[in-house]
Order: sequence, then structure tokens, then C-alpha cells
Amino acid sequence: MKTVSEIIESGRCYACGMCSVRCPENAISLKPNMKSGFYEVHLNDDACVGCGLCLSSCPAAADSKVKSDTLGEHKSIYLCRSTDESVRKGATSGGAVNAVIRFLIESKTADSVLAVKENSDSPFESETVVINRENCSLLTEEPRSFASRYVSIPVLNALKQCTGKTAVVGTPCQIKALGLYGKDIIKIAIACSGATSYNASKIIKERLADSSFRVFYRGNGWPGYNTLTDGKKVIEAPHGKSYFERMYTSQLFRSRACRNCPSHFGEESDLTFFDFWNSEEIKNERLGNSVCTVRTETGSVIFNGAVNGGYLETVRELVEDEAVKTQGVALKYKSLRPYNGIYFKLIDFLFKTGLYRLIPLKGYKYFCRLLAKTVK
Repeated sequence: MKTVSEIIESGRCYACGMCSVRCPENAISLKPNMKSGFYEVHLNDDACVGCGLCLSSCPAAADSKVKSDTLGEHKSIYLCRSTDESVRKGATSGGAVNAVIRFLIESKTADSVLAVKENSDSPFESETVVINRENCSLLTEEPRSFASRYVSIPVLNALKQCTGKTAVVGTPCQIKALGLYGKDIIKIAIACSGATSYNASKIIKERLADSSFRVFYRGNGWPGYNTLTDGKKVIEAPHGKSYFERMYTSQLFRSRACRNCPSHFGEESDLTFFDFWNSEEIKNERLGNSVCTVRTETGSVIFNGAVNGGYLETVRELVEDEAVKTQGVALKYKSLRPYNGIYFKLIDFLFKTGLYRLIPLKGYKYFCRLLAKTVK
């Protein structure tokens, strides 16, 4: 690919937002497509001067030799959690990422941290926020608003709003783009098996409640609950048994661009966090823990600082095989290439034509079963 236009037209664009940051002429913007449920990149050809800066930091244009079934280079791996029990319960998987963000800001290690937050007034009900000293208290006041958001948001587009030393909590493609950018930015990766269309969330709301309800995908303990609420009425189900989890697992609502991404663990980060889907953990744990992969010296300083500062506590150290095995199903689907089997042709047809809207919520479990049989 020689131009961003070719990346967009080929369907390989991750909509990470970096191209709009790099463009000196403001010729690139990202806008939500309410029909597809994803953000899209729009290029103003008249304003483009062909400098190529956008392409130089595009993760879809960069070659990658990453293997999705390994953690990549690292110094250590820990099972850890927030020391604040209310944060640990409200946030995702023990609130470890929440704790690290608070440490970065309150210790003045960073002046700005980009993270994704629930906002029912925003497109796709999620937005990128710049966490700083003025609003850092939100992390403890409403930790569930910062729990996992299963929609695709162009996080890096908000780099324009950051001042001083900056940290970014992002997906592997966003972390890759930051590495190509070359700026001194703290990189915190969240393991990702693919971006999800907002249409899945929209259907859940339409079928179980109505459009006025807020949606929370995780939080409220471990493994968490998919929750719909209007402030008075609450409709929820355990994450692993919810309709939304089946829609998510079916791959029908995953971004087609993500099929080209080999990275699951954000190997170019300073720290990588992910869920510990260990059988004993699922059976016995109630508030949750996170796996943290410490990759760089910067990552070590941050992790140790968060522990010594009382923000984070370690449960135990892990070995790579143990940590990687907990991501087994996600890695299996992530490593599929090419995506040209009957199952993927079927779901692509259903999504493109809009016929997926006719599938009953109970029907998604059959798609998950068919997928499992198809990719054995």
C-alpha cells in the first residue's frame, strides 16, 4: 500500500486515529458510521499535499513479524490487582489498569493519559478522555465507566488534546502506531482479539430494553456482568453467559480490518494487560485480577512505582506459557489466515446485507458452535 487512500479502500484501516494526528494540513478526519457501527477515516484530497506522514505511522501499512501466540519480549509477568476494593470490583479484571493510570497522574510520572470511558451521549456510547490532575478522581468515583468498552474508538485522535508527558492505554494496533510515531509516549496495551461494531450493543439494547438504557460490558466483579440500566431498572447477565458475549464470540460484529492484524498482546508496549481466563480463577475468584506483562525499563519503573505507592498489589509471578494459555480461544481465532472459509463468507454476507438484524439473540450460540467446528 502506497497511500492512505489505498489502505482505506482495501478495508485494512484500523481507524486508530494516528493519521489525523500526523497530517499537517488537517486533511484527515474520523467520523462514526452509524450504519456499520465503526469509525471511518475521511480524506480531503483537495487539502492533501502528499507528504506521506500519515502513511509513515499507519499500523496497517507497516510490516509485522509478530506471532500472536507469544507474549513477545518482556522482563516479567505478574498477576495483579488494584488495592482499592471498590475500584477492583467496579473496573475490569481487578482494576489494575485503573490503578496504573492513577499512579501515573498522581505521582506526576505523566501529565496526560488517554483512556476510553462510557458516555451515553457520545457516538457508540464511548469516548476517549484525557485523564489529568483535574479529573483523575473520576477513576475512583465511577470505575465502571472505565471498565472494558467493546466498541472501536479512534483513541489516538485525542493526542492533539494532550499536554506534557503523555501515556496512552490502547489496543495493539494503536500501540503499533505510537511506536511508528516515535514520540516519547508511555504505551500501555490492552490485549485485543478484534474491534467490535457498535451494532452488537445497539441490538442488545433494542431487544432487551430500549435505546435510552446505558450499557456496561464488564465490571461489577469478576468475570463481570453485561448490564443495561436506565438508573432505575437493571438488566444484566454474567459476561460469559450473556447474549452479548455470544455475539462478540461469533465474529460477526468484528472489524474486517482486524483480520489482518497479527498482534494480540501489543508487543511494542511498555506494559500489556489482559484477563486471566484460568479455570481456577473463573471458579474461585470474585473481584478479579489482571495479567501484567512488563516489557521495558520504563514499564518496570511504572509497575514497581504503582506497587510501592500502594496503588497496585501483586498476587504472584507467572510464566509465559501459563499466561498465554488463558487467551487460548482468542488466539486461535486471531491466528486464522486466510478468512475465506464458508463460515466467514456467511457472516460477511449477513453483515453486508443487514440480514444479521433478523437473527434472534438465542441464535448466536449456534453461530459460535459453527465457528468452533469450522476452525478446528
